[in-house]
This record gives sequence, structure tokens and C-alpha cells, in this order.
Amino acid sequence: MKEWYGADMGGYQLNPNYKIFGVAFSKQVNGLFYPNLSVLVTVNKEGQIVDAGPAPMPDSSFDYELPAFEQTSFPDPEKAGSKEQGVKAVAAQMTLAYWADKKLITYEPMLCGRRIPKRRPRSA
Repeated sequence: MKEWYGADMGGYQLNPNYKIFGVAFSKQVNGLFYPNLSVLVTVNKEGQIVDAGPAPMPDSSFDYELPAFEQTSFPDPEKAGSKEQGVKAVAAQMTLAYWADKKLITYEPMLCGRRIPKRRPRSA
């Protein structure tokens, strides 16, 4: 990676969360990985690189185009809110969901920007 991207590896870091065959390096900014910007390196048992290239996005449901990384701006992490503020903001976007087929209750993000209305009891 250093040979390809320089001493700082172009901001790429070993991504231990990327579960795929080979070794994955993902772009990292302010401590956050960008898995859609990953390089997969495959080595043989002698430790020689046998393949390298863009890593596939496993189980990705992205159906929209992501902006080019170079066109993305990143705010100063010193101006970020507290962890408690982040937890509160995320919690405000969650709603309770019941999966009848799995008999499971989970919290799901509200992707449509509004709460799903509660079902009214059926009148007899």
C-alpha cells in the first residue's frame, strides 16, 4: 500500500471489520472507515501479493450513486457534538418494528423521514 499510495497510504488503513477473503484496506477519515473505498489485497502462503484491486461491497443495498470522495467535505472533528448528543439524535430517528414471521421486535431507522403511524385497534 505504501508503494502505491505513499508513506501515509493515501489515508487507507487496515480494516479489521471488512469480512472478506484477503486483506482489506479502507479509506479512513477522522477515524471512520469508508468501506465503499476499499482495496482488497490477496496474498499466497509465502506472503506474496497475488492480486489487488477495488474490494467488492458485500451485502450492499446502495442503489444510489455516491459522491466522489474528493468532492466530499468533512467537518472539523473538534466542532463535533458529544457522544451523548449523537446517541440522542440517532435514537430520535428510530422506531419500533415487529417482524411477525420471526417473532422479533427491533428498532429500525426511519428512512422516510417520518414516524410510521401506529396501527389503530380494529373496531369490533
